[in-house]
Amino acid sequence: MLGGFRPIALWTSSLKVIYFLYVLMVVSLGVMNTAITAACSNLADGDELGGFFGVLESVESVAGMVRTTSL
Repeated sequence: MLGGFRPIALWTSSLKVIYFLYVLMVVSLGVMNTAITAACSNLADGDELGGFFGVLESVESVAGMVRTTSL
């Protein structure tokens, strides 16, 4: 769902469809980020969680840049 609606949004000429699809993508991204954060919080000790989530955010940002440039 995160990337599946993007081609449809790019091919349609209806602004309402584009907004609807991007709302679905943003909501699903928020849900996935919350699920990933909850699952990963058990991987490190309390003292190491800040650095761990910093690395996780960095990887997510790099993946977003790669995905954006590949379109």
